[in-house]
Amino acid sequence: MVTPLPQFDEPERRSDSGVPNKLVADLQTLLPQFLLPLHVLISTGWMRNYKWIGIFLLALCPLAVLAFIPANASMQLVFIGLYLSMLWIFFFHQFLNPGEGTWKMALICFFTTGVIVTIAFSLGLQRLRDSFLYSPNVFFQLFGELFTVAILGYVFSLAVILFLLRPGAAIPSVPDMVYYGLVSGLTVGMAEALNWEIANVGAASNAVMYFYEMAFVRLITFPFMQAIWTGLATYFFTLARLYPARRLGLWMAAVCLPLVLETIHCALPPGLAWLDLVMDFLAIFAFLGYISHRSDFETALQANA
Repeated sequence: MVTPLPQFDEPERRSDSGVPNKLVADLQTLLPQFLLPLHVLISTGWMRNYKWIGIFLLALCPLAVLAFIPANASMQLVFIGLYLSMLWIFFFHQFLNPGEGTWKMALICFFTTGVIVTIAFSLGLQRLRDSFLYSPNVFFQLFGELFTVAILGYVFSLAVILFLLRPGAAIPSVPDMVYYGLVSGLTVGMAEALNWEIANVGAASNAVMYFYEMAFVRLITFPFMQAIWTGLATYFFTLARLYPARRLGLWMAAVCLPLVLETIHCALPPGLAWLDLVMDFLAIFAFLGYISHRSDFETALQANA
């Protein structure tokens, strides 16, 4: 008699279509939430958000100059001066904490004072000042330092401030006025520094342009964009950890979106800097859109959990 072989149950086969189907379902469900930044962009309401505008300017202006302005050492020096001035203005605002409406007046002070100083230089103030400063006579040098540097700088710095404090005008608060004073003084100092730099750039123009492209742009825009890409990935990975029911779709967004954006940024040649600028703008906008509408995204995840 032949003893029958023992029978074993055939193991259940896992469906290979489970993960793809789940991923597709996640992406279809979350698609309206993934498109949140697009709806914000179309609404144009973000244009009134000064914090967003400030972030765009600080991050993308160096690349914008490289994309749209011909290589010119003097123009790049002017931009560097403007860029650093904006950073100082932001620092002054954070330090003094003036009213919310002071940004517009601060910019008026900055550009009005800049126009005054530019007109003074174009009328020959630079030549008059140099005739005293480079005189062999110590008395004339001191005279030049006092009257063509100190006093005129003092007058230019306070021109807009004294206008704001004119009789009959509404007086802003003390912190606001001090903020405007700092901005006006910064403008005069930056204008004088740029005037000297441009007058003496000469043979160093190639070094200036090299510094601008290889150091200034790369040390400002690229690190900031790396932070944005990592922030996007962290945002979706964190949501996937909090809402595991939709983790496959969130994982895909966390991996693919930053990688695609960074690959495009790094692969574009210098001649397509304008396209690089557009892609970086969209990346920053997506990040700000997701962060500002985080509650909407989480509400949708909870509803579809």
